[in-house]
Amino acid sequence: MKVIAGTDNGLVKSTTIETKETKTWGELNPTYEISSMTWWNSFPENDYEVVTAHPKGIVRVWDVEHGIQLAEMSKFEKLVKIQLLHSYKNLLTTCSKNGIIDVRNCSPGNQNFVPNCKKPEKQIFPRVIRFETKVNDINQMQVDLSSLEDVKLALGGKGSDLQIWSMENKKCIWKAKNVPNNRLNLPVPIHITDLAYIPNESSKIVVSTGNSEIRLYDIKAQHRPVHRMKISKFLLNKICVSNCGRFVIFSDVTGVLQRIDLRNYQVVQGYKLNSGTVKDIAIHPTLPKIAVCGYSRFLNIYNFDNPKPISSIYLKQKCTSLLFSPETSLQTEQEKLQKLQITQRKNNEYVATQEEEEMWASIPNVEDKNEIDNINKVDNINKVDNINKVDNIN
Repeated sequence: MKVIAGTDNGLVKSTTIETKETKTWGELNPTYEISSMTWWNSFPENDYEVVTAHPKGIVRVWDVEHGIQLAEMSKFEKLVKIQLLHSYKNLLTTCSKNGIIDVRNCSPGNQNFVPNCKKPEKQIFPRVIRFETKVNDINQMQVDLSSLEDVKLALGGKGSDLQIWSMENKKCIWKAKNVPNNRLNLPVPIHITDLAYIPNESSKIVVSTGNSEIRLYDIKAQHRPVHRMKISKFLLNKICVSNCGRFVIFSDVTGVLQRIDLRNYQVVQGYKLNSGTVKDIAIHPTLPKIAVCGYSRFLNIYNFDNPKPISSIYLKQKCTSLLFSPETSLQTEQEKLQKLQITQRKNNEYVATQEEEEMWASIPNVEDKNEIDNINKVDNINKVDNINKVDNIN
C-alpha cells in the first residue's frame, strides 16, 4: 500500500507504508509548489501515473513507479485545484485562483504521449471548455462525477459563498445564501476553506469555513445550510468525507484532527497528531484507513476507530497534498500468509505411531530420589563388569 505526497518545494514522494520506504522525484524548487494532485488513468497499462498542479500555472504528469516525469503542460492560470474526469471522456479540469475553469481533452489519441521518456516534453492538449466564473480568491473546487450528461462543479473561497456551475451551459445554476446575521446584527464573513460532495448523494455538499463551522448544504432543499456545526475556536482548513458518506474528517490550523458522524452531527472520534497544520487528508478507496500530512513533515496513517497512528513516517519536507493508492494493504496479505503457514505447520505436526507410544508407556516414571540413586548404582556396576570382562578376554 502506497501513499503519494506532494511537497511545498515541488517534490513528489512515494511511500510504502509497510516498509516505510520513501522514494523522491522532482526538482527542489520552491516556485513549483504542488497545490493539488490526482490519479492519471488515461493509459490503462500503468496505474501509477499522477498529475500534479502547481500555482505557477504548470501541470505535470509523473510515473511514480519508475520516477519519471512523462509530460508537462504550461500556460495555465494560478492553479488551486485539478481533477481528472475518468468517467467522462478523460477530461482534465483545472481551476485557477481567480475563477477560470479550463477543461482539456487528455485521451491518448489527442496528444503525442511518449511512455518512459527521460526528458518531459511540453505537450498541448486540446481545450474543450474555458470560461470565467468571475469569482475571486477561490480556495477549493470539486467536480460532481455522478452525472455524465451535464457535469457540475462546486466552488467557493474567501468572500465567495458556495456556487454550483454547469460545464455544459457555462452558467451558475445554484448559489448559496449567507447565514443569518450574528447576535450583533452584523453579517457573518464568508470564508469557505474546503468543500466535498457526499458520495452517492450529489445534492449534498459539506463545507468547512473560516468561522470554525462545518455546514451541510442540500441544493434540492434550500439555499442556506440545512445544518451548521460550530466545531472549533480556530479556522478549519481541511475536510474529507468517508466512502460510505456517513463521516466527515476535519482539521483546523492548530493540528486538531477529528471525525464527525453526519447522522447525529456529533464528534465521535479524535486522532492524536504531531504538531503542525494539516494540509491534506486522504481516505483509502476500499480500506478504513486515513492518511494525513502537513507542516509537521510527518505522514500519519490511521485506522478509522483507532486514535493512535498505526504508522508515522518522516518525509523531511512540508507536504501539501496526498493520494492514497487503490491497492490493498500488503500487511493484510502478509498476515494471511502467516496464518496459512501456521495452519500448515499444525497439519504437518509429527504424530507418533502406536509402537512408539507403547515404548514410551513402558518406561517407568521415576519420582523418588532413592530410586534414581539405585538406578545409577546399577548402571555403574554394569559398566565395571563389562570393562572387567573385556580385560579378561584380552
